[in-house]
Amino acid sequence: MKKELILTTLSLTLTAGICYGGSAVTGAVINKSAVRHSGNTAVGSGNTVNTGSAGLQNAAVTAAVINNSAVYNSENIASGHGNMADTGAIGIQNSTVHGAVINGSTVGGSTNMAAGNNNIANTGAISIRDTAAGDISNHSHISGATNIAIGDNNVASTGSVTVKADAVKGAIINESAVSGSTNIVSGSGRSSAVNSVIVE
Repeated sequence: MKKELILTTLSLTLTAGICYGGSAVTGAVINKSAVRHSGNTAVGSGNTVNTGSAGLQNAAVTAAVINNSAVYNSENIASGHGNMADTGAIGIQNSTVHGAVINGSTVGGSTNMAAGNNNIANTGAISIRDTAAGDISNHSHISGATNIAIGDNNVASTGSVTVKADAVKGAIINESAVSGSTNIVSGSGRSSAVNSVIVE
């Protein structure tokens, strides 16, 4: 069994993922990855770990953002402080996407965890904040997975779509399938979403 372990402070770690910050992309952003028997871990401070995920921040994309990853028997963990852990997910902040946002990931037998302080853990989910986008569609399949946000501001989403303070010019569709999985938040701000659509 091949194990991959990445320990960092003040950084972002990616396992078969895509991350764009402050970029202008002419065309689509597409992540089609396969991750098996892997460990992706960031430990203290700013955190953020992505496995089989696509992330955009302060970016402009002229076409679609598509994530078609397959993640099996893997662990994706951010530990203390800023947190955020995404497995088979799409996370977009402060960006403009002129096309659709589509997540068709498959996650099986895997653990996704953000630990102490600001938290947020997404498995097979789409999370969009302060962004203008077209249609948003989540068609993820999650089985035997565990998604955990632990102490403080929390938020744990499995097979869900969360849209906050955004301009969406199109439909928001969630057709994810979740089976034999666990979604956990713990103490403080809380919030837990499984197979849900949340628009604020």
